[in-house]
Amino acid sequence: MVGGVVFVLALGYVAAALRIPAPSTGSAAGLGPDVVPLVIGLALAAASAALAAQGLLAARTGGGVGGGSPEDAEERPENARKLIVVAMMLLGYILVFIPIGYLLSTFAFLLAATTFLDRAHWRRNVAYAVVFPLVVYLVFTRGLQVQLPFGILGF
Repeated sequence: MVGGVVFVLALGYVAAALRIPAPSTGSAAGLGPDVVPLVIGLALAAASAALAAQGLLAARTGGGVGGGSPEDAEERPENARKLIVVAMMLLGYILVFIPIGYLLSTFAFLLAATTFLDRAHWRRNVAYAVVFPLVVYLVFTRGLQVQLPFGILGF
């Protein structure tokens, strides 16, 4: 079920990535701002399709809905809640990405999501939320000459 829902969302993400306009000037190796969103969307679609197929296979062999241990049944509502919360965080990230900019919005999203999912490792969460956006920013702006949204930082 979750795999199918995420697959549909991934297809919407790919469709949105395909609508990203090409830059007016050339970028490194002919890569445009749509390349990474397309790769992410296609990878998400493939992973969610595999998850959906695994769920269907488990349901057919008796390990799916109605099967499994009582502990599995108790984990399902918690996992569904986590999925909904992280999906809402992702929606918020998408909404603030352009106005706030890549660096701040990505930092906030990563920090919020990793802390929500694993509160005990807050130092790692902060380090990841700082390092990952900076590395990606440098790869895009310096290596690929693809500008990411500046937002309120203005650079």
